[in-house]
Amino acid sequence: APPPPPGVRLVVQRVEDASLLIDNKEQWASIPRGVVAHVSFSSEATPELIRQAARAVLGAPFLTMGVWGDGSPPRSLVNLAKTPKNNTTTAEKDQGFLGLMVVPQAALFCKLKGATNIKYNRQMDKNKARSLYSSFVTELIIELEKHLEPAKAKQRAMKVMEAKRRAKELMGPVPPEQIFKTGSWKDGFGSFDDQGFPLTDAQGNVLKKSAKKKLKKIQAAQAKKWTKFTAK
Repeated sequence: APPPPPGVRLVVQRVEDASLLIDNKEQWASIPRGVVAHVSFSSEATPELIRQAARAVLGAPFLTMGVWGDGSPPRSLVNLAKTPKNNTTTAEKDQGFLGLMVVPQAALFCKLKGATNIKYNRQMDKNKARSLYSSFVTELIIELEKHLEPAKAKQRAMKVMEAKRRAKELMGPVPPEQIFKTGSWKDGFGSFDDQGFPLTDAQGNVLKKSAKKKLKKIQAAQAKKWTKFTAK
């Protein structure tokens, strides 16, 4: 089978410095020596692919701090950012040392058809793409914090876990007739009865008696949780 189409595309440029005109008028954003990352999302983009892309931008050895051809080994943004400031050269300090510019670039998922037509069949919806771009920037920040400010990263992770726990409490348990259609059970079965109990597995095979017995216990336990929650 052919590999799945990519959900995120990146074009990464190593730069001595870079400036970007943001509003097409007079507002500029600039960075010193560093990396410019052009990013685009297709309809197949997922949160995990976005995390992987963020790690790639920060972790791949794109940069050298010397001049081209002097034999300096390439290093990653994270590696360079972790370098103690007293170990940087005078030139690095004068340059502001390091920068990262992220540019949304929807055209990375276009396809040239003939000599005059461009197709955007797999391009992400504009509003969804804007949300994914924000997620990508957030993942970059989180990944940097893990390496540069681990205490802060741990505190952020604890806050996220607590927020998820509270949201789960507010939502309550899944109704028993939905238990096998969501979460880790999702896509595990092919058909259900009127009470949401599985009749066949994902391949259409009738469930064995032992499997049904186990699933009935799980659904019964979920029914108790649901009754307790709705009685509040």
